[in-house]
Amino acid sequence: MHELLAAFAAPAVAPAGISGSAISGAIGAALLVKVARLSERKLPEGPERAKAVMLADKIGRLSIMLEDVVDQDAAAYTKLVSVKSAHAKGLESDETLERAMKTVTLIPGAMGRAAMICINLAVELAEIAHPPALSDVAMGALLCNAAAEASLIAVKHNLDEISDESFCSKILSKLDFFDGRDAKLERIARTTRARRQTPQAVGGRNGHKGQPS
Repeated sequence: MHELLAAFAAPAVAPAGISGSAISGAIGAALLVKVARLSERKLPEGPERAKAVMLADKIGRLSIMLEDVVDQDAAAYTKLVSVKSAHAKGLESDETLERAMKTVTLIPGAMGRAAMICINLAVELAEIAHPPALSDVAMGALLCNAAAEASLIAVKHNLDEISDESFCSKILSKLDFFDGRDAKLERIARTTRARRQTPQAVGGRNGHKGQPS
């Protein structure tokens, strides 16, 4: 961890914001997988247990995708800086620079979509999660939301430097996928509060198992 933080603090091109945001999203997704697996162990055989298995599998794959973005973005952004420098000296074409810009736009875009899918799945997980682990559902979703927010910032910023109007329009047309994040996070929070305030949970805290206080 110390070496990782030192790399982010170093006065170098990469790793930078998107790589850091991808780590945030990957950790958030990993927390969701943890809750799904814990819930699978606690739930009786049936549809909810099957859903926990399904969610662990889906979110686990997304966590790997987010982890991969850490190195992908660092490599792509390092290349972009190199291409920009060469372009300024007349050593690289406009087309090469445009391709490099598109790459550093598509990578955070993919990160954001993966993070957003994790948030959508977290809504489902909150409904069936083992109650003592519910807070990790909310925390995992918030970490994924940080990656989603960072994705939008990076994509919109990079589009300003891309002249291909067709490419820009296509990217912008997909940004409504991120709509409703606040409502989904609030739904997770409400579900977490409601499920942790059941009579059994309240009674357990007050020393009278199964009885409301």
